[in-house]
Amino acid sequence: MRRSIPVLVALSMLAVACGVAPEGGADPSSTTSPPSTTGAPSTTNQPGSAGILPTCYESALPAADPSLYRDTPKYVGNEMPAEAVQEWASQYPDFVEIWIDRDHNGWVAAGFTGDVADRQAEIEEMFPGEGVVAVHLDWTEADLSDLERRVSAELGGVVELLGTSVDALRGYVNVVIPVLDDDSLQAIADRFPDERICVEGLEPEDVVPPGTQPAAGDGWRLLYEEDEVGDVYRVGIAWDHASLSELTGEIPGLGDIDLDVDFNSEIVVWFGAVHGSSCPNLRLDDVVVDGDFVYAEIVNTDNALACTDDAIPQTYLVGVERSRLPAPPFYISLDGGTIGDRLRVEADLREAGSTAASDQVSAAPVGSEPEGSGVIIETGYPWEYTVDLSCGFEAIGEINSFHWATEEPIPDVWLETSAGSESVVVEVLLNEGPEPTLELSYRGETVVYKPTHIVGCPEAQAEPDDVRADLLSRYEG
Repeated sequence: MRRSIPVLVALSMLAVACGVAPEGGADPSSTTSPPSTTGAPSTTNQPGSAGILPTCYESALPAADPSLYRDTPKYVGNEMPAEAVQEWASQYPDFVEIWIDRDHNGWVAAGFTGDVADRQAEIEEMFPGEGVVAVHLDWTEADLSDLERRVSAELGGVVELLGTSVDALRGYVNVVIPVLDDDSLQAIADRFPDERICVEGLEPEDVVPPGTQPAAGDGWRLLYEEDEVGDVYRVGIAWDHASLSELTGEIPGLGDIDLDVDFNSEIVVWFGAVHGSSCPNLRLDDVVVDGDFVYAEIVNTDNALACTDDAIPQTYLVGVERSRLPAPPFYISLDGGTIGDRLRVEADLREAGSTAASDQVSAAPVGSEPEGSGVIIETGYPWEYTVDLSCGFEAIGEINSFHWATEEPIPDVWLETSAGSESVVVEVLLNEGPEPTLELSYRGETVVYKPTHIVGCPEAQAEPDDVRADLLSRYEG
């Protein structure tokens, strides 16, 4: 009888799609990752900050004169001449960096601090027909470095300064503080008025308050807790002494433990949490029953902006009152179903002493269905893709920063097979070229799609304004 499953979890991810130079210029890989708690919100670069200072990376990258952009070429993969542009631009002392501008058809932008008219003329001669532009930057890296030195020297003792860095593309000095509270932001703004400074930190509402581990909550009690024991991103369930013995035997490093459990009134749930070695302080605040999910609310009280990406397990064994359990089928998960194990329980365990058969608890892993709109894929290789059928098959969402639509007839077999479904899994093949295409194959039929800047369903574009507005509000990505 299987009650827990291992899952593969990426502990740190490189935010560069398909090996292309990232939209932000330099490689953003890091030796740290966000705190490895379950259900923790993203804590950096969030908009807000009371409007006193901008948060880092919330503004768009600089762009060239709008008249320089054309509808073609459209770069969907790595076909843009990035390396050649980099080699050419590097000869000029005022060159800063190149980047891929996904807001302008994946064109290559080269940033210079001087007059770019001559550079643009050279581009048009050296890269005819390609999507390359010269962009003027109103700042120099030397000026930003000087500002960074002043910030580091003058803010010491004024605010708790976790670090600073220079973003030469966006033209900011990034200032990292623990919390983006009004007092800290105002203190920075007062000392550096009208300077190119942005801030990173926790939004005040995301700060986890201090406190000890609660022993119990509404309908649950903590039976056992131990750090550096168990496995990460895993869950399990037991409903009697035999299944409990099997469950505890599956938990790495647990050994023999004696749990006081009344299986007439409760079941046992294992939550396998994870943290980095630099952020070791987890706390189980609650066990939540929401709809057909039972999950843990685990927070990291270190309130760190980033943690080392080593994965250290922490085990929680919790008694959950049977009266709180959902009707079957229900799910046990770590955070509400977005990461890690997800167990599907088809037995009704609400009755005193009730049990589950071996085929009534099964793995329902997160990520078992291919990604949908917003995915980045390689060109020239077939990929599985989930089509949201809100727009039918005419518009299939965003792939590689382009929205895709077709004017070809939709095969009858597609419509017949998908009738009543909210989504279907298909195969797509993305093709580079001056006029890139995407081939969607499903049920033995293939339809060709083309990139479009229309966001929403095609039929919305031909409707009266009030109908069109309503359709777009429902379908915009």
